[in-house]
Amino acid sequence: MKRRILLIGLVSILLLSFSSCGGYRQVSGAKTFTDASYRVNTSISDYRLLGEMEVSVEWRTYFGMYEVIDRVNGEDFNPREEKVVALGGVLQPMTLDDNISKALYKVLEQYPDADYYVPVCTKLEIEKLFLGKHSVETVKVKAYKLVK
Repeated sequence: MKRRILLIGLVSILLLSFSSCGGYRQVSGAKTFTDASYRVNTSISDYRLLGEMEVSVEWRTYFGMYEVIDRVNGEDFNPREEKVVALGGVLQPMTLDDNISKALYKVLEQYPDADYYVPVCTKLEIEKLFLGKHSVETVKVKAYKLVK
């Protein structure tokens, strides 16, 4: 009797799991009318350098997982007034460290009418501490404007 109840339970669970995987799917006939790729011929003379700027972030890490940000762009960091900027476009997002993205707002404030922001070089200084480390990351960013 117990075996029969167990068999009925397993079969019903199996049928229930197969029925939950099925579903209704509707495929629309929408198509895109744009090309898959574009080519734009530009040269360096099409851009004007507005300026360059260095941004920096200073933080401490304890036990390899607890992170405390001390200073952003030379000023004390307040997590309640956090500003985050991610550089990049739709096709090529730039992967900069999460901490340095908290300092990039300064570049947008300095050059608000720039069309392109290019991180030129990154410098990371790490000082090993007992059960932790002190890190300073500096990024130099150039701002360009497209000349028409």
